[in-house]
Amino acid sequence: MSRKTTKKATTKRPRKPARAKPRFLDELASKIGGSKLNLCIQCGSCVGSCPEASVVPQIFYPRLILQWAQLGLRDKVLSGDAIWICSFCHKCDERCPQGLKLTELWLAMRNLAVEDGHVAKAPATLVKTLCETGRTVAADEFTDEQRSDVGLSRIGLTASKKAMDEIKKIVDKTRLVEKIKRAEGGA
Repeated sequence: MSRKTTKKATTKRPRKPARAKPRFLDELASKIGGSKLNLCIQCGSCVGSCPEASVVPQIFYPRLILQWAQLGLRDKVLSGDAIWICSFCHKCDERCPQGLKLTELWLAMRNLAVEDGHVAKAPATLVKTLCETGRTVAADEFTDEQRSDVGLSRIGLTASKKAMDEIKKIVDKTRLVEKIKRAEGGA
């Protein structure tokens, strides 16, 4: 005779509920020039076509992020790393039966996140590298040697002075470095 065992119920501390901001969806819609965001039917086409969601579904799950936005969970959406994962391949845009432009939505969410002082580590590192070298991926002497070995011109450790000046103007005008430092808890 087998005996069924029952697990003793454990009391878990309730999670702090996310605070809903009902106007969040309207705020996002105004940033991308439309109010179609409430038309999402949660069909999953975005998730099924997303190369990032197939690699890191525990972090980037477009359908869930949009659902959080629809529920007004502004802080949950903007303070997490998920909105920084999109690679802007536009597959979700092309396959959405409702015609939503989700890549524009991710960009709007990123902009709002930066305004609120939330920046994921990877984009912050990318901006710092851009400001220092004029490139999003730093080149080194080894890279120049490899290029030279196959007959390509050397690119140097930094972009041209003209490019660096233009990058500095953009960064200064947008106060990007200042926003990143604030998000990282600095100045």
